[in-house]
Amino acid sequence: MLEALAGIGARSTEPKFRIERRGDGWREKLYRAAPQRWALLEIRAGPLLRWAFVTVARAGAYASLPFFSLYLFGFLYVGILSRRTRARSAAP
Repeated sequence: MLEALAGIGARSTEPKFRIERRGDGWREKLYRAAPQRWALLEIRAGPLLRWAFVTVARAGAYASLPFFSLYLFGFLYVGILSRRTRARSAAP
């Protein structure tokens, strides 16, 4: 989410497996994604958003709780999923 807001990590149209000639095969070429530094920041935003959720709940502003929960679970979900995907692509 943060990468999209900051305009970082724009998708490119380069060949995924770098197949450039007729004899090139895709099975022996590995695709490695760029490191995702923002994923850790998104995961670390979880406790801050949880604190904000509890603070808002204690203040009695119940109408905003669904929005805080969307942010909380959205940041955690995207961050954890990004880290998990990165770990799987790094494994041989």
